Amino acid sequence: MRPHRTAAAAVALAAVALVAYGPSLFNGFVWDDEAIIVTNPDTRDIGSLPRVVLSPDEFPPYYRPLTRASFLLDYQLFGMDPHGFHAINVLIHVGAVLALWALGLRLFETRGPAFLAALLLAVHPVNAEAVNFITGRNNALAALFALLAVVLLIDADRRKSWALSCASGTAFFLGLLAKEPAAVALPVMIAWLAFPRAFGRERRGNIVQLAPHAFACAAYAVMRYVALGGFVGSTQASGGGDLAARILLNGYTIPRFLSLTFFPRDLTIFHPIPAAFPVPLLVLGWAAIGAATFYVLARPAPASTFGLLWFALNLLPIANIVAIPSTTLIAERYLYAPAIGLWLIAAEISRRLARRVGWRPVMAACFVAGVALLVVAWARTRDWHDDFTLATNAVRAEPTSTEAHFNLGVVLKDRGDLHGARGEWDTTLRLDPTHARALVQRGTASAVAGDLHTAEDDLLRGIAIDRDIAIGHFNLARIYELTDRRSGAIREYSEFLSTSRSPREAPLVARARERVAALALTPH
Repeated sequence: MRPHRTAAAAVALAAVALVAYGPSLFNGFVWDDEAIIVTNPDTRDIGSLPRVVLSPDEFPPYYRPLTRASFLLDYQLFGMDPHGFHAINVLIHVGAVLALWALGLRLFETRGPAFLAALLLAVHPVNAEAVNFITGRNNALAALFALLAVVLLIDADRRKSWALSCASGTAFFLGLLAKEPAAVALPVMIAWLAFPRAFGRERRGNIVQLAPHAFACAAYAVMRYVALGGFVGSTQASGGGDLAARILLNGYTIPRFLSLTFFPRDLTIFHPIPAAFPVPLLVLGWAAIGAATFYVLARPAPASTFGLLWFALNLLPIANIVAIPSTTLIAERYLYAPAIGLWLIAAEISRRLARRVGWRPVMAACFVAGVALLVVAWARTRDWHDDFTLATNAVRAEPTSTEAHFNLGVVLKDRGDLHGARGEWDTTLRLDPTHARALVQRGTASAVAGDLHTAEDDLLRGIAIDRDIAIGHFNLARIYELTDRRSGAIREYSEFLSTSRSPREAPLVARARERVAALALTPH
């Protein structure tokens, strides 16, 4: 392969990725960015770097110090200007595209299909959430370093280079620090060395080349143990429940993930799990998955075998086998890393098709598909401009999603539109009468409007469903104070103090302690 053409193709890929996600540079902070970045003191003080490196994320057992440290670096470079933060996200995405390009060259040993695989990563709109959601940059960052680790390991194996093995181990370590799922790169590299024929190679690699990676795992384990007080950390998980039920749920979630890649329409931040599964569609979907898997395995090629392995292993962290503290089972950002395997498989299938019908019709079809995906990605990026745009798009895309309506209500409340917010929370409760957070928010809105009786009723109902909603206890305590129920106020303030875990509630914690002390001194 001619070096100047390879370099020109890399420049073209970077340019296309920048065009697809360039509008991100004009977006602001949205969704969880406010709490995790904007108002988080760890984002501003460079002196907090040691604490960032050796402490859990806001919600243990997440431990992603490199991602959090990157926010700290962004602030040193740009201040609290969202444009700079978004620019870094886009550059990370470009880096991942170029890393996949490098991997494709090693798997295909020709530019055409390698370019197609990287192009799909560059322009596919399902990646918009990972690129535009600043807080979600951990997905692209982990994928970038995982890809680099594999590329460097392949080169180390071919050149018998210990220096490249160490570089691969370093990239792997950085991937672990960005997000835990980067760990799946290790079994991929083991497979590359131990099963050469599966990847079109004649000899086995030297497993000793993975010594730096073993050292990286040990160092990461020590850091994680120190940060979390254990390897797992908190066992509290809203994604908990029966293991068998969680595994069976993948019967729906995996086809849904795949449908988002092949039919990227109605993209949104909330993909609800339906109460009744569309069984005929699921049967058809799994039949298609089985047929595609059989096709790849029956006609193995290095890139398609690698892609299938990469996709399958990267599904494990999002398969909810290990319960995680998240109510989001289907999120588009989760697909960023797994879909890389699909792009490699698609490129291999295109190469086979081109051998039958010629490159020109295949290239024409790829060009049309690429332009269409780029246009959708560009438009999807604009949906992330601000909270209101993002929330209204979520309701439009999934009108039956309780989380979409609830989130839009919160956005409207923050914009000062309490009437509109109440309307969205009313809709949320019509869809799900047991939505505790909607009850608490609606009760708070009623209290602000002066309707303390209605407010108390909604707050009590919400707390009865979920006693861990700290703000519900705080606002109920305020109502009890206003209505001269001293013991009730003390009880609810105390409940707030025992359930509050979010740093954003720190001012209320101080206020609650002050009120408990004052009320304790108040005569009956």
